[in-house]
Amino acid sequence: MINNALATAYFAEGIRREASGQHTIVGIYDDISEFTKLPIKLSKLSIIVTLSTLVERPFRPMWVRVKFHEGETLFSDKIPDKLRTHQQEAIDKTAKDSAWIYLKVVINLENVEATEGSRLLVEFEDEQGDIARSNSLTFKSHSKSVTEFGEQ
Repeated sequence: MINNALATAYFAEGIRREASGQHTIVGIYDDISEFTKLPIKLSKLSIIVTLSTLVERPFRPMWVRVKFHEGETLFSDKIPDKLRTHQQEAIDKTAKDSAWIYLKVVINLENVEATEGSRLLVEFEDEQGDIARSNSLTFKSHSKSVTEFGEQ
C-alpha cells in the first residue's frame, strides 16, 4: 500500500495553462457526475492531476495512466525523463523533514465513452510496480434526488 504519495485529480471539459502559470478550468465535473443519458461520448475530457509525495520517502513515478476502474486504459505514457530529473532535483534541494513535493500533469482526451456507474481514474506507477491512484469520476444517470447544499 502506498502511504507516501497522494494523487488528486480534477476532471473537466477543458483546461488551459495561462501565461501567469495558473490554469483555467472550464466545466469541472463533480466526483459523481450525472448525465441525462448514458452511455455517453464526451468529445473532450481534460484532467489535471497533482501527485504529492514525501521528500524523505519519495514516490518516483515512471508511468501515468488514465483508466476505468473496471480495467480499460484510455491513456498510458511514460513520465518524460526531463520531468523525472526535475523531480529528483526538487527532492535533492528540499529539506527532508516531512516536506512534500508536487508533480502536476495535464491530460487531454477525446471521444471518451462512459456507461452507467463506470469510474474513471488516474494512476501513477513507479519502477517497483507500486501504484498511486487518484480519486475517480463516476458516471451516473440523472436523478432528481440530488440537492445542492444551500439550494432552496
